[in-house]
Amino acid sequence: MKPESLEKLRLIIEDEVPAVGRQFIYKDHFAIGCYLHAQGHKEVGEKLCREVLSELGYEGRKTYFINVLQSLEGNEVAYSLDIQPHSEVNSLVRNAARQ
Repeated sequence: MKPESLEKLRLIIEDEVPAVGRQFIYKDHFAIGCYLHAQGHKEVGEKLCREVLSELGYEGRKTYFINVLQSLEGNEVAYSLDIQPHSEVNSLVRNAARQ
């Protein structure tokens, strides 16, 4: 499935989660979910991603969130990096992608 732009999700997090530290919790959680999904841990990876989306609320963006989840397969690395998590999470994802 064609990848979604994660810029919209990143902006939702940054606009709706007031504390920067908390924003990184959401971003890191989503990125780790993508990472685990890419590593073959599909169920837990999708669950982590879905938890972030549920916390943000589906109201007015249900279609977008569903499309993100449905397009996760094959786009995990791009999604992990596009959400802009902590640099340590980025390093983990980048190293796994090189292997």
